[in-house]
Amino acid sequence: MSSVTTATFIPSSEGSLEGKCSICDIIYKTRQSFNHHRRTKHLTETAEIKKGLLCPGQKCDSECANYEELIEHLKSEHGIDCAVETRNFDGLPQCNDWIASLELETNCSFVNGGGGVKQGKDSTRLYKRCSRSGRYTSTAESSKNTRKKGTRKIQAHCPAYIRLNVDKNSGIVSAKMCLTHVGHETSVKYIDLPKLLKNDIARLLNDGHDNKTIVSKLHAANSDPTKDRGYYLTEKHVDYYRKKLGFASGRPDLDDHVAVDLIVKQYENDDNSPVFFYKPIVASDDKFALGLQTTGQRRLLDELGSNVISIDTTHNTTRYKYLLCTLMVLDEAGGGQPAAEFFIESESESDLLPLFQALKLRHPSLNPAYFMSDCASAFWNAWQKVFDGPEMRTKRIMCDWHIWRAWNGQMQNGKNKISTAKQRRVVRKCLAALMNEDDEAEFRRKYDNIVNDLWIAGEESVKKFREYFLRYYPASTAHDWARFGRLHSDIATNMHLEAYHRVLKQRFLNRNYRNRLDVLLSLFIDDVPLFYERRRCRVTVMEEIVTSRQQLANRDHDAALYYILNPTEIRIVDEDHWQVESRRTDVEKEPYDIRRLQKKCPSECQMFCRVCNVCPHMYTCTCFKNTHESGRIACAHIHAVHYMVGASADDGEDDDDIIIAQLPEPPVDSTDESVLDRTIEFVSSETDAEVPPSSSTQGSLKDAIAEAAHLKDQLQTWLRRHENADGSASAESMVAAFKQMKDIFIEATAQDESPAQAFEPIDKSRRRKMSPQRRLSSFQQRSKKRAKAMTEEEIAERREENEQLERFLELQEDADFV
Repeated sequence: MSSVTTATFIPSSEGSLEGKCSICDIIYKTRQSFNHHRRTKHLTETAEIKKGLLCPGQKCDSECANYEELIEHLKSEHGIDCAVETRNFDGLPQCNDWIASLELETNCSFVNGGGGVKQGKDSTRLYKRCSRSGRYTSTAESSKNTRKKGTRKIQAHCPAYIRLNVDKNSGIVSAKMCLTHVGHETSVKYIDLPKLLKNDIARLLNDGHDNKTIVSKLHAANSDPTKDRGYYLTEKHVDYYRKKLGFASGRPDLDDHVAVDLIVKQYENDDNSPVFFYKPIVASDDKFALGLQTTGQRRLLDELGSNVISIDTTHNTTRYKYLLCTLMVLDEAGGGQPAAEFFIESESESDLLPLFQALKLRHPSLNPAYFMSDCASAFWNAWQKVFDGPEMRTKRIMCDWHIWRAWNGQMQNGKNKISTAKQRRVVRKCLAALMNEDDEAEFRRKYDNIVNDLWIAGEESVKKFREYFLRYYPASTAHDWARFGRLHSDIATNMHLEAYHRVLKQRFLNRNYRNRLDVLLSLFIDDVPLFYERRRCRVTVMEEIVTSRQQLANRDHDAALYYILNPTEIRIVDEDHWQVESRRTDVEKEPYDIRRLQKKCPSECQMFCRVCNVCPHMYTCTCFKNTHESGRIACAHIHAVHYMVGASADDGEDDDDIIIAQLPEPPVDSTDESVLDRTIEFVSSETDAEVPPSSSTQGSLKDAIAEAAHLKDQLQTWLRRHENADGSASAESMVAAFKQMKDIFIEATAQDESPAQAFEPIDKSRRRKMSPQRRLSSFQQRSKKRAKAMTEEEIAERREENEQLERFLELQEDADFV
């Protein structure tokens, strides 16, 4: 209940803080002083003193007027003795240090309250109370979820308090206090950071440490999770005190662009500066641009920039509308390595030209074989203007994934939408036939037949798509997106660059899309290049990581066992040209052409197979996997040809290895000793492929393989027991064992009633009995499930569409021939 009094405050003048009491005419400087005078001097007999301190005892609703009364109540009613003591200090700093150490030891904290600060004539009085005291009242207009640990307030008042009286003349501090806490436990989860911990943070900030270093140092000093509040320190806390203490969040300036300007000026006189281009915002209409390239990235671009360079942009890396543009090269294993980073406002040619010009000053002889980008022409136009010259050999290639995304977008949702799904399927098959064509003359013929004959006779929606296609993908630009223009390129898509942007946003930016520019500047100078340089060494030097290309090479090496066990599937055309029959039995397919480009990869390529050392740069194949799945890959057909002709890079170099001579002529019979030698060596290698043989050898030959594998295990056991002094085994015993294995194969194949003759036409009916190969791709599994879910009518409709399209192309070919 409020106190009742008749005294009022009379201001000295309008708007003045001073005033006098209406009863005793005493002048007070503030209304607060008058209120204290009124409560103590002019209370009526019926007035009640305000009681606001609720007892923290259990099942007790008593209220007390002050802490002395509360302490007395706890002693008399609850039997809790709360001792009151006094201390003297030489000054306020000494007193504050003592309070800070007390808070750290007892896991409690004191906050200003219980009267605040009161100024007297000769002294100043300060009041501190336990931070757990008081009631919590939510100020939110609507209900919201509270924290799991709840509020720190105990809905009552703890008797712990500290009352300080500072003498203005001498500075001596006399403290009266009660340090007994009642009604709550002393736990670290309900207290703020202790003052001593804040002092440690300020000291480390002053030393120039970053947030992560400060947190790690203080975590090491506060290792007890139940007693040390510093154990739960986060970078968010450190960043808060950076701003509060005036350290500008560890950055040179609070303004982001000013901070970037100060960082760039640190590298002005450095020849190896990571900033090779900088255009600050001076006027309101200026465009910001920044180019970054570390010393390691500069060396990387000089070493690997002659093969393929890809470029693309990404959004949502800064709090501004700047785009992050990445220039990437391929390392020895076919993985992407960032070589430069740009911050630009748009993908326009005018914004890219200054950056490419600055890049040319660092790399005047940069002349890659291929330049890959998305469907936008700004990147290629700017690059061509800067790096154009008489010695320029760079060819532009477009990302297959971006092309298909553009085509599908126009067919499904764009202005040139094709109305029915059936028509879209036919158009996609036409586009695939154009994109996958590896002969330029054949491409011109198909392009003219499809665009000018088939599509022009279609419905209105197909005609609209034809107009879009002729406008943006004319025949004159086919070398940018068709297969014949990129036969020797190591990549077909920009997915390695897309994967880099995903890793950047998830691993380094933690999916934060409102980063400061100076944070990204330090990230691209220190963290990102070091991470990818170490990953490159782990792949090429330590061989700890198996890249996706190497995994595909190992898979195709296992798949090549089918052709090793069926040598009649391979036909020699000339010395460096072979034809390999397709394993598909559902449709008639032309054999694949394999041509040898070189007998050994001239560069230090790491994309070779770890078993047989075949490299995708040594051969070319007309199958889809070799060019379009993930760039150039040594497919199963290349593995089989390389193995059969004995063109391994290691053949003839190691005298200890069993050397198998290259076949000068095709074998006459499947029991030819040279062919069997290759088969035995392949079966006895480290590769355990699960590809079944053909039906001609499924019986006795399968048993022979099992028996040969058993002999191989016995041979390895014997060799481990009978090693020579230098660690090698007897070569005679090894050769004898392999001869025994060969005899088993000769006996098994001799029992076959109809042995296959070398390089005869393949019996399709015999091949249909072969069990299907085990599929490893999840995409193929999903496609298989979708095919099973299709009805018979849909399957017949799809087959009819394929037949109509093939019949149309055949008729056009016959007409052109005539």
